[in-house]
Amino acid sequence: NLVQTPPLAGGGAGGANYDPEELDNIIQVYNRVGLRRHDEQVETDRKQRMRDMLRFAHLAADGRVLDLGTGGGQLALLLAEEGAREAVGIDVSPVMLEAAEYLRLSYPTPGASRVSFRLAPAQALPFGDESFDVVICRLVLQHTRKPERILQEAARVLRIGGVLILAGSLAADDPVKRATQNAIEERRNPAHVAARTADTYRKLVVGSGLVIEAEKVSVFERELDEWLNDMQTEPTNRAIVRDMIEAGMETDASGLHVRKQGGRLLFEQRLLNIRAAKKP
Repeated sequence: NLVQTPPLAGGGAGGANYDPEELDNIIQVYNRVGLRRHDEQVETDRKQRMRDMLRFAHLAADGRVLDLGTGGGQLALLLAEEGAREAVGIDVSPVMLEAAEYLRLSYPTPGASRVSFRLAPAQALPFGDESFDVVICRLVLQHTRKPERILQEAARVLRIGGVLILAGSLAADDPVKRATQNAIEERRNPAHVAARTADTYRKLVVGSGLVIEAEKVSVFERELDEWLNDMQTEPTNRAIVRDMIEAGMETDASGLHVRKQGGRLLFEQRLLNIRAAKKP
């Protein structure tokens, strides 16, 4: 169920819709990350965060769902488990998609047979207009300087009456705190471009022609070392991230509400969830 579509092939929006250098950086980073192995607790926590989004999404059963930036495929499999007629995951990292397909083949539920994966960029989807009932865009827009291009493609492939579920990394309204958070995120993940404000996400969604129906902010407690391990952050940048976070604890310089607990550094990861519909 892994279809090899060249990542630079055209979709409805055409090849000019993405920055090749930006895309190549994402591929390099996530090809490396795709080789990692997580322990059971990390995967359980990841699923809990995904289920939080799905509870908000309140999706109707039996739809055809597209998962943008599917990564290791966990969300696509959860979508099938929750009743999707078909779940298609796309990503630009071949290594991540190999891991996703391995997970699908190992998944002990009948829904796994309704999941497939494609190698393609979210900015140029290899699908026809109005192909999906639902498009999910979870933690994808933070990797691009032109998020509107991804949302335009998402809107294009949605049928009339279909819904977009967006979960975006949320930054503080204060520009100094936002800049500090993004500096930390970029050190942790070289593919990171920008966590954005709630108002920016709203404008992007509305600008793609969709109508916002609901939104919710989800706050998750994260542990610094686990968060760094998730991206296999190299040692020098790990030390820099730790120093930046500790230096800003008293003033909450990053807006992440960092605190110490025992020997651990804990902080808040905030996601903005938006449900938006494609109206006639």
